[in-house]
Amino acid sequence: MQKHPNMKRIISFVTCMVALCGHWRAEGRELRTYNTNDILPKVTMSVKVGLQAQYLSGNTLWNKTYNTGPLAGLCFSVHRNMFGGRVEANGRSIKYSHDTYGTEVNIVNLDIPVLFEFRPIKELAILVGGQGSLFPRVQDRSGKDVSRFFSSQEASFVIGAEGILPLRLIAGARFIKGITDINDTSRPGTWTTTGAQFYVGYRFVD
Repeated sequence: MQKHPNMKRIISFVTCMVALCGHWRAEGRELRTYNTNDILPKVTMSVKVGLQAQYLSGNTLWNKTYNTGPLAGLCFSVHRNMFGGRVEANGRSIKYSHDTYGTEVNIVNLDIPVLFEFRPIKELAILVGGQGSLFPRVQDRSGKDVSRFFSSQEASFVIGAEGILPLRLIAGARFIKGITDINDTSRPGTWTTTGAQFYVGYRFVD
C-alpha cells in the first residue's frame, strides 16, 4: 500500500516527540507523568490554529490530490492521571476542483472530534477517537450553492499526537480518515476523505 506524504509527516512528528523526550531524559530533565495521587481530575482548555491537507478518493470527478485549507478550534479536555477525554469544536475550509470542467468548490467544515486521551508523560498526549463533521456551506467560485454534490455530514476516525510545550503552547499532528460516503450525486460509487492536520495552540487553563 502506498503511503501518502502527509502520513509520513505524522509518523515523523511522533518520532520527533519520542526523540525529544529521550533528549530531555538524557539531560536529566524531569518527565512528569500523570500517574499521581490527585483525587480531582485536571481540566485543560485551549485554542488552536493550523491547516489540514485533505484528499478525496473514490469514483469522483473532483481532483484526487491533497488540498490544504486553514483551521481554527477550541479544545476542552478532562483527565485524571494518564487518562482522559477531549471534545473540540473546529472550523475549517477545503477546496476541490472538477477534473473535467475546472469548477472550483469551497466546503466549510464544522468538526466535532470526541477523543480518548492518553498522557504517558506530561509533555505528550496521544489522541484516538471519532469525529463528526457538518458542511454548512458548499459554494463554487461565484458563491453559488453547490451542496447538492456532497453529503451534508461525515464521520471520521482520528489518531494523533500533541506536544505540551513551555509558555502554555501546544503543537500537534493528526491523521483523519473519513469512514462514511459523502457522495450525494446520482453518480455511482463512494467518496471518502483522507486528511492530515497540523496545528499550534495556546492553553488558557491547565
